[in-house]
Amino acid sequence: MAGMGFDAHISQVFAHGKTRGFITYIKSSFKEVINYKSHEYTIEIDGKTYKRTAFMLSFANSSQFGNNAHVSPYASVQDGLIDVCVIKPFPLWRFIEMGIRMFTKTAEGSKYVEIIRGKHIVVTRDSDGPLHLDGEPETAGERVEISVLPQSLKIIVGDSFK
Repeated sequence: MAGMGFDAHISQVFAHGKTRGFITYIKSSFKEVINYKSHEYTIEIDGKTYKRTAFMLSFANSSQFGNNAHVSPYASVQDGLIDVCVIKPFPLWRFIEMGIRMFTKTAEGSKYVEIIRGKHIVVTRDSDGPLHLDGEPETAGERVEISVLPQSLKIIVGDSFK
C-alpha cells in the first residue's frame, strides 16, 4: 500500500507526533481534514491518461491499510495488478461516512471512490510532496512511477531454512 494526498499528509503528521497508536491517528485525521485541500493529478495507467482532482490517491496491491481499514476491498497480491484508488473530494460532513466505509469494506460503493486497475502507473502532480509507503512518510517528486514486478519476492520456508 502506498499513497499520495491526505493519507500521505497524515502519515507525515503522525510520524512527527509525540504519541503513537490508533487513537492518535484518528485525532490527527480529524484535526487535519478541516484545512486539507485536494490536489490535481495526471495519472497514466497502462498507457491511458486520466486527469483527476483527488483528496487522496492510494495504490493498493492488497486490500488493507492496517487496523482493518480497507480502501480497496478487492485488491489482490495475486492478480498482478495495482488498484489505483482515487478518493475524490467530498463534503466535510461525509468524512466520518468515508471512514466507516473503509472499516466496513464498502469504499468501492461510494460515488467519491474510483478504482482503476493496472500494471504500470505514472502519476504527475504540480510539485514535490508527501508520499507514504506502507504508512511510512517520504517526500517524492512531481513524477512518481509504480509498476508491478511479478514473482519478484523470494520467500524461503521449510525445515531446512536457518
